[in-house]
Amino acid sequence: MTVYRLDLIGNVCPVPLLRTEQKMKGIKTGDVLVVETEHGRAARNILEWAQKNHYPVKVTEVDNGIWEVTIRKTAPGRRHGGVQPFEEQPL
Repeated sequence: MTVYRLDLIGNVCPVPLLRTEQKMKGIKTGDVLVVETEHGRAARNILEWAQKNHYPVKVTEVDNGIWEVTIRKTAPGRRHGGVQPFEEQPL
């Protein structure tokens, strides 16, 4: 498993979501993408997109007004009903 980081501080909607979608297409099943943003709306949009695509996801406010959205890429066709909690795994 590889952990990728995407620093999107300073980017406004829809750029964070578009960049997240693009990056997720390029990583392997089991890999993790951590997206950093200071826009609450962008964090929410990415969360909703990940849930819609059945990826385990969590949002953490790591500093005042700075969010990390952590997404694990799952196998195509693998369905996670509703909000799938993100399970921590050793890196």
